[in-house]
Amino acid sequence: MVIKKLHNYSDPSFRKLQQEYEAEFSAITGYKPNSQGVFDQEFLASTWSKNGYDIYLFEIGETAIGFAVVNLSSMITHDKDTRDIAEFYIVPKFRNQKLGTKLAQEIFFMYPGKWEVRQLPSLLKARKFWLQAIAGLSPKQFEENAGTDSWKGFIQKFWV
Repeated sequence: MVIKKLHNYSDPSFRKLQQEYEAEFSAITGYKPNSQGVFDQEFLASTWSKNGYDIYLFEIGETAIGFAVVNLSSMITHDKDTRDIAEFYIVPKFRNQKLGTKLAQEIFFMYPGKWEVRQLPSLLKARKFWLQAIAGLSPKQFEENAGTDSWKGFIQKFWV
């Protein structure tokens, strides 16, 4: 497996996978594609941290199997010393093989320090995934909250 850092969101593999990700979540978020059946990339990027973000593409050989977008600040408190998973996606064929857990943990180790991971309240499978991935890190100072005034969902906060 390779984790490749992208310079921006114009990479064709990333854009294709992000469209799949958005389609999967559209029933929950209510976000709709445009008249060409495409989710607006500029809008999607506008939901990431104004303090910056990094994009990673996950590959096995020549096959792109997923991606992560890491916000370079907290989306809850805007703390610039806290990292946040904005988006994380693994193609369904590659799920349930521990690849996502391994890739998530590698992303966490790339940014030692404070982290937040958020899930919408109805995404119980996602919450279970993140709790398992985080537990495998033996995190320092772990806590989970069931939302704040600015985020209506689950938040895991921890140190790597």
